[in-house]
Amino acid sequence: MKQKIQDELKQLKSDIRSIKSFREFIQYIPSSSLNRIAFWLLTALAASPLYVLLRSILLKYHDSFYLNDNQRTLGTYWVQFIRFIGFSGIFLMLLVLWKNIIMHHQDKRLSKILKSHPVPLFLLLLLVWSVFSYAFSSNKTLSLYGTPYRNEGILTYFAYAGIFCCGYILKEQRFRVNLMRIFVLSATILSILMLINQPELNLLLSFKYKAAMFQNINHYGYFLSLATMLAAALSL
Repeated sequence: MKQKIQDELKQLKSDIRSIKSFREFIQYIPSSSLNRIAFWLLTALAASPLYVLLRSILLKYHDSFYLNDNQRTLGTYWVQFIRFIGFSGIFLMLLVLWKNIIMHHQDKRLSKILKSHPVPLFLLLLLVWSVFSYAFSSNKTLSLYGTPYRNEGILTYFAYAGIFCCGYILKEQRFRVNLMRIFVLSATILSILMLINQPELNLLLSFKYKAAMFQNINHYGYFLSLATMLAAALSL
């Protein structure tokens, strides 16, 4: 086993050294690897509530006086985490598009791809419209980051676009099913912790009763509704 891994690493090193251009590098990347990267990015998103739980444990203060401040801090961490996933998804989609164009050796391949995928094209046009809105905004900071509570600025729009790209890249049924399972598992863990409803544990995890780590009870309701629908789909 060890020898096999060493041989594969030597082969990988030899292949990388033989690459002379960025075009060859793009061609060298297997499409299956790009699909796996998209899967792992979406896995991180589905499990992001658990990431927030861990970040809460690492906070300095766990007292009812600091609960609101802790939730705002965790909200900032969560937004940054989602943006990282989204921006990575955009970069991944650019690699997929470039690889597709190179494989077909057609300079006009990009326009053909866009025309054959009307929904992504429509969403891309909406994103372009958002960029124009930002460019002509009278409050650039607000348009870029959004309000501290909502964080719905142009950066978050691009993050959403990247997340959509990851989902669009992911074609294999097994990956999609596993993502659904991970999302349901995350929701199940949050639900169990809410049912326990132990005051010291709630403060440690920055929980509010019936809202978990969400700053609005409605948001937690949306999260559980989506998890319920996915759980029902998995049971079919």
